[in-house]
Amino acid sequence: MRFFAFIFLSILFPLALFAQEATSSAGGNISGKGGSVSYTLGQVSYTSISVSDIIFGEGVQQAFDKTSGIIIPGETSSSDLTIDCVVFPNPTTNYVTLTIKNSNYNDLKYLLYDSSKKLITQNDIQTANTIVSLVDLPTGTYLLTVMNPKKNILRIVKIIKDYIQQ
Repeated sequence: MRFFAFIFLSILFPLALFAQEATSSAGGNISGKGGSVSYTLGQVSYTSISVSDIIFGEGVQQAFDKTSGIIIPGETSSSDLTIDCVVFPNPTTNYVTLTIKNSNYNDLKYLLYDSSKKLITQNDIQTANTIVSLVDLPTGTYLLTVMNPKKNILRIVKIIKDYIQQ
């Protein structure tokens, strides 16, 4: 009896894992005043829904994480409330570099939070390339928040600290 149960589970288990796989060429998220849509290109689908001249195909969608670098607007929509910044390498083991591209970085500061929203560190941004240390922090997910002097949040970036044995 154990032999047959083992054979049955050996056949069934890989099929369950394969059911969550999708091959696609591209995808993304689009948002506007009326809502947002996530899309995948190049995915084979067998069911579609037609509304007016638009055809929607059902398929596998990936979760959209709002902390992956989304700009959060402040009280007004002026151009000083948006910045172009890059955080790399991400995932990281010890340090990340915060690069500010299109803003006067002298008045900005960053705050680093852990996953329980506890403030870990905060510093002024002195140069266009600022190194943020994660050396003494445990493996996990952190949020790097960039703020202006009026305490408007300009950007939140999710940082993943991994332990990679070398």
